[in-house]
Amino acid sequence: MIEMIICVDNFHAVFIPTDKGLQTPDPRVLDPNPQQPITKYIFDPPPSDILYVAAWADDQKQQGLLAEIKGWSQDSVISGGPEWMVYPTSAFCDVTDRSKKNWKKRALRPPGATDVQAQIDKATANDGLWKVPVLDGPTNHMDGVLFPTVRGIAAPARWTWYNSANDDINRTGQAPQNLSTPFRPVWDHGEYLLFRVRRARSRPRF
Repeated sequence: MIEMIICVDNFHAVFIPTDKGLQTPDPRVLDPNPQQPITKYIFDPPPSDILYVAAWADDQKQQGLLAEIKGWSQDSVISGGPEWMVYPTSAFCDVTDRSKKNWKKRALRPPGATDVQAQIDKATANDGLWKVPVLDGPTNHMDGVLFPTVRGIAAPARWTWYNSANDDINRTGQAPQNLSTPFRPVWDHGEYLLFRVRRARSRPRF
């Protein structure tokens, strides 16, 4: 059994490649906190070698992703590890007019499989679009201020996101107030973000 527990501030959708195209597994919400819901997925059949997570924030306070995948490989795959890459699609799926107050209703509509597949194809066909996400974010159980401790996820797992500071400077001449972290203050870091997660290679046994 392959189990994934994930917490995203604020929204996400999981996609698994299959012979019939991308499929979205049914989530089980462990904690319905609207700001940082904790969600569990059971993969049956399990993904072969790769899965994708679309993630985006609500443009309020902060943003981040924490996850652990158990039973997929010899060791758990945790966020902040080398198995994770990210593509900042800049394809907004939370709001069309960010001044309106009904973002919660519309933010619950994730990107569809067709759109996600198009983004995957684009990123895969163009060198340099898949990027290394932030790998030195706070670990689970370590922060407690910026992010909560998430039950069911290993302590070494790290909160991750994409830091678009350099991209934004190059594109608009503006940058987040704090270039050292993508988690706070509020900033759209090319969302929605599309994370690509590969199954960890098994370590040799001696």
